[in-house]
Amino acid sequence: LGAYSDNATEDVVDSFSYAARGWSIAVPLGCVLRGLIRGYVPPTPFVVVTMITTLLIIGSARAAYSIADENKLVSILVATISFLFCAGIIG
Repeated sequence: LGAYSDNATEDVVDSFSYAARGWSIAVPLGCVLRGLIRGYVPPTPFVVVTMITTLLIIGSARAAYSIADENKLVSILVATISFLFCAGIIG
């Protein structure tokens, strides 16, 4: 599925897409396990709300991480260039 691969955080759209792939397997499996452990099948509204909510939470968190990761790389690059410039190595 690739939900935790390096490609999963390359950009915002891909991060949400890869998260949705993992989510599409994990949430139904979680609902089935919950039903087996509790001894009954969860009601349909519970399953629907769980699926929508977890998709939004996981997708948003992955998209936010992707944005933060991109910004961190830019910050490191700027800091490195500034250091090299101030040290007289470049410029």
